[in-house]
Amino acid sequence: MPIQLRRYMFLSQLASPDDLSCVAEIFQQLRGVAHGTGLTGVLVFDGDNFCHYLEGPAPALNTLVQRIASDARHTNMTTLLDSALHGPRLFKTLSTAYTTHDEIDTLRIFAHLRDQAAVDQFMAMVPSFDGIYD
Repeated sequence: MPIQLRRYMFLSQLASPDDLSCVAEIFQQLRGVAHGTGLTGVLVFDGDNFCHYLEGPAPALNTLVQRIASDARHTNMTTLLDSALHGPRLFKTLSTAYTTHDEIDTLRIFAHLRDQAAVDQFMAMVPSFDGIYD
């Protein structure tokens, strides 16, 4: 039986905007998760908000989402997408990026988007992100 692939996307805020050092820790920890899990996607940070798109085997994805949800370094986690992945993956690796826009809160646009509309907007913004290695 083939492994069921899922996709998950969320928006959250940095819990302590005065402590940006934890963003590097979060990015580093995510890169460590990539090895052997089968997860791909990208985590983007805009100076205040995180937007994370993930795809991969359901067990690994569920474990990572639970871990992220309990991480005190961010708050106001809002699920934008949680569904089966039909078709090819959007990303080949699990990577991190940040927005190159001049204004903070670039990712807040996702606060009112859900499901495929959120993914479509995210993918439209991907070329403007710095750091995606896919």
